[in-house]
Amino acid sequence: MTARDILGPLLAEPGPWTTVLADISRDLPDPKRTVDLRHRSLLDSLEEQGAPQPDRDAVEAALTAEHDTPSPSARFLAVRDGRVEVNQVMLGAIPRDGWAWHAPVIDPLPLLARDAFDFHALLVEASREGATIWHRGPDLDPSAGGETAPSAGDAERVQGDPDGIVHKVPSGGWAQLRYQHYVEDTWKHNEAMVAERVGELVERFHPRLVLVAGDVRAVELLTEELPAAAKAVLVSEQLEATPGDDQAELFRHFEEAVARVAAEDERAALERIFTRSEGEGRSEALGVGEVVAALEQSQADTVLVCVPREAERTHDGQRRAIALDAQPWIATAPEQDFGAGELGVVPASVAIARAAVLTDARVIVVSHGELPDDAPAAALLRWPVGPPQSV
Repeated sequence: MTARDILGPLLAEPGPWTTVLADISRDLPDPKRTVDLRHRSLLDSLEEQGAPQPDRDAVEAALTAEHDTPSPSARFLAVRDGRVEVNQVMLGAIPRDGWAWHAPVIDPLPLLARDAFDFHALLVEASREGATIWHRGPDLDPSAGGETAPSAGDAERVQGDPDGIVHKVPSGGWAQLRYQHYVEDTWKHNEAMVAERVGELVERFHPRLVLVAGDVRAVELLTEELPAAAKAVLVSEQLEATPGDDQAELFRHFEEAVARVAAEDERAALERIFTRSEGEGRSEALGVGEVVAALEQSQADTVLVCVPREAERTHDGQRRAIALDAQPWIATAPEQDFGAGELGVVPASVAIARAAVLTDARVIVVSHGELPDDAPAAALLRWPVGPPQSV
């Protein structure tokens, strides 16, 4: 499930909300003591912010629950009236030890950042006898411990012709030549079977990445047989593994390829922002004012937003916005609320991300300093900005 699936119905609901992102990694010299201290710090912060005792008790119970999630990992919580409404485990490291925030709305940014990897991908380890295929799905299942990375136990094996001979012998004479041709034909037949199965998976799941590795000749033959839709997202790795090898390196290369695909979306969006035109007819927005104006008209197609710094989250500052209880969901001043109720003043990044989800805009979470002029947000627009309207 994506952040939109998980948080969508809750983002519009009034709070106050207690949102927590906590490090639950246990690959530490004294894991229990270290994790306990981290979590105590978060609970103390919530008390200082005025979070009610039922919320703090619910957070503590969720953080102390047993889990077998690999490290590094984190837990995201959204709590209201002492009830845990969202409890998600995320694989990967987080800045420092996490944070805790009691505010009028949920901070959706941690789950939205995870959505960058929310797509299907296939890993194919080709051999002369067939192939092993791993499917990395986008579903994030809390009961399974978080994100769906491949493991040796969830592979699909495509077996080629069991009666075919797949090993060549030193050449010499017509008999050996016919033998070599037979072996080559067997390889092609086996890889054609693999290509057919890959094609079925591509047609069903529409993956954004198909990574093929393994026996060099098998990879060549498989690549030739793949359908056009698979070739369009194909990546070949010069990484030859054999059955029984430790597949950790294979999986590492796969996850790196997945990360490159996710990063490409961000790179393309940033390129448009940095090369944007100014004035009438532009299709990009930069800065809180322009992005909020686009969100008010449901004009934002893709919103790029920075995670707020801790000082921006817990203290008043210039980068603030008003969260509203109805459309347009966000305002920069009380007179711009279009009759909607005001939930409260929150960091602009949080208010923008919330409004983006509620107006069906895509969200890309970026790091500080990635946007021009150190802006906290930018947007790609559904239609160009028109001329100013006369009053």
